[in-house]
Amino acid sequence: MVVNLYLKRRKRFLKRLLVGLSLFLIGSGTSVLLSWIALKWFRWGWWTHPLMPIFTMSLVCLATYKPLDFLFTKLFKEYLFKKK
Repeated sequence: MVVNLYLKRRKRFLKRLLVGLSLFLIGSGTSVLLSWIALKWFRWGWWTHPLMPIFTMSLVCLATYKPLDFLFTKLFKEYLFKKK
């Protein structure tokens, strides 16, 4: 069996890019949504601290990395790059 390293690296790069982009979008969306909720409904002034969005984004990314990695691995193995 011949393994094409270029194709393997390309798949790995594409998977990492998609996981990273998804983490960024989910993290930033959650951070914006939580800051909007905190300021509009609860009038929490501490949410305006510059480290709170970073902290929130870090927690969301830590919580969602494994499920997203599993999802994209399954997507690549079963749907996009099937082995015949």
